[in-house]
Amino acid sequence: DELLDYRMALVRLMEFERETRWTAAPLTATPALLAALQAIINEVMDYPPVPRHCHDSYLPKHLIEAAQVAIELAKKQKGGDR
Repeated sequence: DELLDYRMALVRLMEFERETRWTAAPLTATPALLAALQAIINEVMDYPPVPRHCHDSYLPKHLIEAAQVAIELAKKQKGGDR
């Protein structure tokens, strides 16, 4: 269920945001988690690349930023593995 995936990704995002306040532990992200985080970011963007599921989607700015940071860290980590 797509909505359940979004909810689980949001829970993981909040956990990540809370944990990274206290530690700089390396991020291990699965492709599914990254896709869910990107879908959440797209959903709350001002001009999303795909139509929104709900026009009044909202997340606090700090969670959106945490998701963006998590995606960027995962991309850098993946690039460094080559």
